[in-house]
Amino acid sequence: PLTPCTLFSTSAQEPGTPLSDQEYHQFFKFLRITIQARTACELRELYGCKNSLVQRLDEYENHGVIPPALFPSSHSQSS
Repeated sequence: PLTPCTLFSTSAQEPGTPLSDQEYHQFFKFLRITIQARTACELRELYGCKNSLVQRLDEYENHGVIPPALFPSSHSQSS
């Protein structure tokens, strides 16, 4: 997995020196991806898979189709 430590292991910077522009770009790219993934998981956990926002995220993530495995078995039952 990609971690902040592995992002910069290819460059031999002196400890205590600031990141280069390229390293900052990689660092913030990693943070954005991590935060977006965590947010999507938290929304699914908080609202459930029946929530319209969660369903739109699932559709986007799966090229416009929500895989049947993402629906709980109780989804087809009427409430």
